[in-house]
Amino acid sequence: MEIESQVILPRELDDLSSFIQEKPESLATATAELRAIALRATKFIFDLALRSEPASLPHIENLLSSLKQSQAPQTRSQTRANAKRKRSPSPVLESPKKVTIKNTPLPSLFIEDMNEGQIWQQLDLRAAPLCSNLLLLEGETEDDMELPDGMYDDQEDEEGDEV
Repeated sequence: MEIESQVILPRELDDLSSFIQEKPESLATATAELRAIALRATKFIFDLALRSEPASLPHIENLLSSLKQSQAPQTRSQTRANAKRKRSPSPVLESPKKVTIKNTPLPSLFIEDMNEGQIWQQLDLRAAPLCSNLLLLEGETEDDMELPDGMYDDQEDEEGDEV
């Protein structure tokens, strides 16, 4: 417990932690006070993530690139199978999938005069590039991907205009 006393939380997170510690039943009833405190904590974390985004993106792209099937380590059974298959044709290599993550197009999380749906859309907008890259690595094409509610694809609009 000694370590806990040495950790200093930012005010927004400390407010939320203290409130839940004092009134844990508020989680079940979802009071307006809890909502306001949690929203401030969410804004703090969102804005902190945006500020650290430029330094983090290259590392996230490296991590996602390492998840490609071609980058996966070979198991012993795969090595043996490849050794036995010396004269058979080589397996077809997977097409390269470009992993890129764009910066979030928001300067911060806007909460003033926003309803819950609008706030969730901003959170989805931040997560959408990462989710689309994970789906791409999983094997779905961008055309197969379903966009989250409230998001749309500019290409669909352009295709509709051509008709």
